[in-house]
Amino acid sequence: MDTINGQSDLRTRKRAKEMTAKVSPARRFFARVFDMVIVFAVLLPVYHFAGLLSLSVRNYFLIQILYTGAFFVYDLLMNSIAGGTCGKMLLGLAVAGETMSRIGIGMSFVRTLLFITAGAGLFIPPLTVVTTVVCYIVKLNGKTLPWESKSPVYAHHITGLRVAWSTLLVTAILLVGMIPSIISYLKLVPHTGDITEEEFMEDYDVIEGRYLASLDDAGRTYDPSFYGSNKLYNMQDFRFNTDENGIVKGFTYADVVPPGKEYETQRRDLAAMGISTMIASVKANRTTYNVSISNFCAVFDRPFEDHDISSGGVKVVHTSKKGPDGQLVIYEVSFIEEGNQ
Repeated sequence: MDTINGQSDLRTRKRAKEMTAKVSPARRFFARVFDMVIVFAVLLPVYHFAGLLSLSVRNYFLIQILYTGAFFVYDLLMNSIAGGTCGKMLLGLAVAGETMSRIGIGMSFVRTLLFITAGAGLFIPPLTVVTTVVCYIVKLNGKTLPWESKSPVYAHHITGLRVAWSTLLVTAILLVGMIPSIISYLKLVPHTGDITEEEFMEDYDVIEGRYLASLDDAGRTYDPSFYGSNKLYNMQDFRFNTDENGIVKGFTYADVVPPGKEYETQRRDLAAMGISTMIASVKANRTTYNVSISNFCAVFDRPFEDHDISSGGVKVVHTSKKGPDGQLVIYEVSFIEEGNQ
């Protein structure tokens, strides 16, 4: 049988027919969405173990740099080696050069570079979506995208079953990538529900580590030795409130700010970590932990005012009184019935 470029004539004609067939813009759109999800899911464990999932400007840029770099390498290698990305293969699409063969590493490099620069969406997540939608509209009008002038996309036969399996596969990849973050989120502290004094102390130490990591992410300067030598539960004016079975129901903490002095941020951190420990131990509060913490910001931002705030299964009554030794600040923290179970 005659061959052209190492392929059978029949296969070449079939490939030529596929390349000239109209590719559904929807298939191209979802192929790109699948690629984004796959790359993001693969990077999720990296983000997690590198401590990049807490909100900060620094983490945002690091995440985008890693994502863009990973996507560039992924798109470059997959198109040149496999003839298409995972998203394209899942939806029956492939990339080929002018000779209907797989594109080389050089053409793939240019193609990917054009996509990232002309698309200009990978650095900012909202623009990624906008870029994908714009590309969809361009293809809907039958036009060629800049990065496909010499390496068009052609379509294999595709069925509804293949689309269903593709969606399930990408969902599974995303869930696997989220496992470290899910485990970490569900295990904010070692103990959940009813806790003893000893368990509170263990949970507090875990929360302290998370808290200091968040200060690092926010770029706030602090003295690590202060927190090591000033545990809240060891402070002179700290008292556990327990029931007859030794179960912690809350705590009371008093602090004195000398006359004419500001309430040091690091001293306020101790109360913040104690309240955070209580919130993290509430079983029903796993999905609202971060929201609950933010609800108590007034307590820490305005320490010389009285506050009575309930959130995430925890109640904080905060009072501030002037005394002969300075400003007396008292935190009375307890569980509330709705969030205790």
